[in-house]
Amino acid sequence: MDHLNSSDTVYCKNHPGHQISFIKVSFQNEQILKCLQCLLEEDGKIQDYLALETIKVCNDDHIFLNWPSLDDNRILKNIQHTIKNNKYSKIEEIELAFSQFTKEILEEIFKKKKAFILQVQTQNQVQEDLLKIYNEVSGKQKLKELINIRKQTDQNDYEGLKKFIQENQQQKESITNILKEQLIKLDNIQTNITNDFSQLKSIIQKKMDSFFDPENFNLIKDLSKQLQQHQQNSQINELYGKSSYCDYNNSIPIQIQELQDQNTIQIIKNDPKSYGGVYFKYDLTKESKYTFRFKFNDTAGDYFIIGLIDSKEINFQLNDTNQGKIFCNNITNYKCYASQIVKGNLFYKIQKDLEIEMRVDIENRQVDFLDYPNYLNQNQLNRGYQLEKNGKYYLAIHFSTASQYTTCIDLTYFKIEK
Repeated sequence: MDHLNSSDTVYCKNHPGHQISFIKVSFQNEQILKCLQCLLEEDGKIQDYLALETIKVCNDDHIFLNWPSLDDNRILKNIQHTIKNNKYSKIEEIELAFSQFTKEILEEIFKKKKAFILQVQTQNQVQEDLLKIYNEVSGKQKLKELINIRKQTDQNDYEGLKKFIQENQQQKESITNILKEQLIKLDNIQTNITNDFSQLKSIIQKKMDSFFDPENFNLIKDLSKQLQQHQQNSQINELYGKSSYCDYNNSIPIQIQELQDQNTIQIIKNDPKSYGGVYFKYDLTKESKYTFRFKFNDTAGDYFIIGLIDSKEINFQLNDTNQGKIFCNNITNYKCYASQIVKGNLFYKIQKDLEIEMRVDIENRQVDFLDYPNYLNQNQLNRGYQLEKNGKYYLAIHFSTASQYTTCIDLTYFKIEK
């Protein structure tokens, strides 16, 4: 590379006078330095070349879409998209946004704190006033004096007490109103305190809703846009209304729910005793390549198979054709189903929130299964169970009778590539 970076111009060996501008990254015992004329004359694709000028001027955040060499260059495109659009790398923006949000919340709390203290102080004073008024209108002290009579043998000794009680009876209405008025005043204060607590809760909730609203919070808004773009790229609507159930021995049917607002189809086994299969009557042929993505919502049980069935033999069980992949936790015959390792490790365990990608290439007679979105592991159909090149297939999911469980699997993505 030092030679290429020197000030001397390097010329093509095959086309004298033409300056070297490219490196051919997919070569077989041939000259890797190429000029523009080489590109015009060779049969290779533009993806087979790296531009020297791009290498010289690229920054650390530049992603080559064809380098390094990978089995699946879509990974490089995903990396480029992630680096370009991932706003979560802006730590300062997050810190500033949450600091401002915290400040606003604390201001509301301290403002209400002062109001609460004032309300409670008023409440305490009203309680003291209530007790003072009660002692006055009840004549508690005079009542004590009147009953403190040493000689109680003569009825006349109680005349003072009798008169006091009569006076109280005559003032009953006014005393009642006085005490009731104080109780109402105290009750109003307590109601105001309760309302203030509710108001504070409402203010905080509104601020939180506004702060985390994708339309107002740019970080979440960007994430929402990425999700919408993912959903827009999906062609899952092609599968709507095309699901059917394979009835094995009159089993309770597997349920299909189409969540069109979420671009998702749910395959629901809501009865532990139900088994059998579901399939989607959408023709999968060699004219196109297809990508499906599934998400597991729980750990389920043993076991289910995701794969393809021949459109001419829809009642032929998927566990007999081996043209799919078993997902299980305990059984031992999982190696019979899509256990040929292309890269990484064999994967088959059922895990909550696990997402898998299924790629169908009938032209090359293969179905590949990958962990999504990392693509660290790739398994495909075993030899001897590959697809027929001219066959027509349906996407299918088969649930076994081996164990009784309930589960829900989301079909979240479907893409057709001509």
